[in-house]
Amino acid sequence: MQKATLLFALLYLLIPHAHSQPLTVGLIQADQNRSEIGYTLFAPMRSTETYLVDNCGRVVNQWSSGRKPGLSTYLTPDGNLLRAQFEPNNPTFFSGGGRGGRLQMFNWSGNLIWDYLLSDPWEMQHHDLIPLPNGNVLTLVWSLRTAPECIAAGRKPFQINDNELWSEKLVELRPIFPDSAEVVWEWDAWDHLIQDFDSTQANYGPVRDHPELLDINVLGLSYGGRDWLHANGINYNPELDQILMSIRHTNEIYIIDHSTTTAEAAGHTGGRAGKGGDFLFRWGSDVVFRRDYYVDRDLHGQHNPTWIPEGRPDAGKIMVFNNGCQRPSGVYSEVLVLDPIVEADGNYQLLPDSTYYPDVPYRAWSAPVPEDFFAKYVSGAQMLPNGNFLISQGTDGRLIEVTPDNEIVWEYINPDAGSVIVAQGDTLPPGTSTYYLSNPLFRAFRYFADDPALVGKSLVAGAPIEPNPAPSDCRPVSATPTAPGELPRIYPNPATQRVHVAFPQPQTRSYRVGNALGQIWRQGTTEPGRLDLEVADWPAGMYWIQITGFAPTRLLVQ
Repeated sequence: MQKATLLFALLYLLIPHAHSQPLTVGLIQADQNRSEIGYTLFAPMRSTETYLVDNCGRVVNQWSSGRKPGLSTYLTPDGNLLRAQFEPNNPTFFSGGGRGGRLQMFNWSGNLIWDYLLSDPWEMQHHDLIPLPNGNVLTLVWSLRTAPECIAAGRKPFQINDNELWSEKLVELRPIFPDSAEVVWEWDAWDHLIQDFDSTQANYGPVRDHPELLDINVLGLSYGGRDWLHANGINYNPELDQILMSIRHTNEIYIIDHSTTTAEAAGHTGGRAGKGGDFLFRWGSDVVFRRDYYVDRDLHGQHNPTWIPEGRPDAGKIMVFNNGCQRPSGVYSEVLVLDPIVEADGNYQLLPDSTYYPDVPYRAWSAPVPEDFFAKYVSGAQMLPNGNFLISQGTDGRLIEVTPDNEIVWEYINPDAGSVIVAQGDTLPPGTSTYYLSNPLFRAFRYFADDPALVGKSLVAGAPIEPNPAPSDCRPVSATPTAPGELPRIYPNPATQRVHVAFPQPQTRSYRVGNALGQIWRQGTTEPGRLDLEVADWPAGMYWIQITGFAPTRLLVQ
């Protein structure tokens, strides 16, 4: 496959507003013709609230908890809110950034239906947790390792500054309502270590020859502290039965086989790929192979690795938010899309130097002046069905939707700073550090009316979060999902010559067609209630058709 790197420039021009007061929080702009209409979920890091807002910045649902998030939130397919919660503990253990400790689930009405504590002196949930298709929950867990355990694993003694290290575990839980859980699968990085320091230990060997293992003596961004790895994001691919994980302090993302048993995940054989719990793929830094400690790495403190879902541009590829801290050429953030080659058995193609394909990203997004856009911590990106990026600049509490044509078509600033909800026109209180404003977000995620989590739910929009909201010219969006019989009907699909699109209301609407590269392929105005497209000369592949007021629909051209 031909590799290409495309620069998606960020334009900082905001559309004019007729309001007399400057817009400081909430909805800043919304182009309802080009923005992907949906419902955006976020949990302010300083607040006990979680919000679902529509494209006009109005609250569709809100959940209240007793404490701050710890850190991520998702909707389950049945419409429950899955949320990690910050659990205060003794500061002598697990006091790192991103700590959680409690997993909670609320129903759509806001009632707490599951409350599970995963926090003690030896283990703690942190950063990310995701709902799995089987109804289980996958989460990140810190696991404390003592100094003798570190020495036995080949850690250099002078790199155990706090007399302990925290390993990273992936733990799959089956919720037992209302307050328990069963561990059904787990993976521990400690079972997949290599080192070339202490030849008396069993895991001694040439680091550069074992990309499937983790060098226990690599420091990266940890500077020798006990939070040695600092995983911060996970994603699951049900078709491959694999887990994608980001470890910030090694500046790498990893893929792990989930088809293993727990016993196989602790070893080096078994599972669909035959490698047990060893890495199937890693990408982001040559430093971990001891090739060049001064190399300009591909990843710099990254967050939010995801597989792009089916039905969206670049489906199946990997996307990651590259925060860009400690970049020698200058600090700035970007969104990278990778196109690794996965083989039939679930393994990934290695390059001759024992790094994994690709050697360069498939495409990338950054600002025209890269240093103008920077989030040192948290943050993330989501590929939307229309090919736009929803980008969370988490340190600033800012969400933007950027089109493939390099325009901001939706912008929102979190008004909930925890201690105060900022009124429209007021300025945010001072930030908590050099790199955080007072309203940070871990990241946000947009859902759509046809998502199983929202189907059948009341999506009537209320008021914006911020007091004294400014008058808005944002056009209302349908408050309830369109009934299946009222969705646009596309036929034939797949198509080879001509496509007919019919929708129930006999009105003239705008439409767009995008291709798999995220490019706008066709656009214009429909006939009342219908659209006809000649596709005989279109390249074969997957396209999406979006008619204003309806969710995008996929079209396969053969």
